[in-house]
Amino acid sequence: MVYAGPTHALTSCPTRARIGDRPCRAAYGEGETLRSSMVSNARIRKVSFTGLIDEGKRLIALCSATVKKVSLELGANCPFIVFDAEIDLAVKGAIDARFRHSGQAAMCANRFLVHTDVYEDFVTRLVAKVSALTLGDGMVEGTQIGPLIGDAVVTRIEGLVDEAVQAGAAVPTGGSRLTTGSNFFRPTVLTGTHPGMGVCDDEILGPVATPTWRVARSTTQFLDRPETRSFFNGPSTS
Repeated sequence: MVYAGPTHALTSCPTRARIGDRPCRAAYGEGETLRSSMVSNARIRKVSFTGLIDEGKRLIALCSATVKKVSLELGANCPFIVFDAEIDLAVKGAIDARFRHSGQAAMCANRFLVHTDVYEDFVTRLVAKVSALTLGDGMVEGTQIGPLIGDAVVTRIEGLVDEAVQAGAAVPTGGSRLTTGSNFFRPTVLTGTHPGMGVCDDEILGPVATPTWRVARSTTQFLDRPETRSFFNGPSTS
């Protein structure tokens, strides 16, 4: 097994588990060079990839030449839906779903669809909880939000938040780096967002929650509408 990634932690696991002598090896280098070498090599029988949807589509096409097996975990625009709910439980679920791993996990919820009857209550409680999250060193007990993976990621999230604010969104909490040049981004809630903004249409991959839609229909009416699947999936997953 060859692992092309930023660390060798994965490659050390089989050795530590005593299941063989270096059954897993790490390859380092430029992304395009590694990609081309791995997908064109007939000795490599399977490729597993976690990343962007467009890149996954490209890998499938490249792997077809040597008929490799392919496993993909691709980006998404997962909705978190709040209708008739116990609001405290909904807020807890929202924090777990949005802010785990500082919002960088692929399974994190990106958009929040909230019924108009509970919207204000949900947002008020969510802002209170998010503003109380502890930001700091992940090795220190009690830390809830750690740094993002790099400066480019923080810069991208700054851009998404700034774009939303310029288009009319409000920032009741967070919205910026902890300090200039750091990789820490304050846990953030944006309100007044709408489809067409990057924070709604793209995979955020950072500690930013966007309770966007005030849904006025009943659960059954909402789920039965023909446009609902497209509404849930968002433009980035088409």
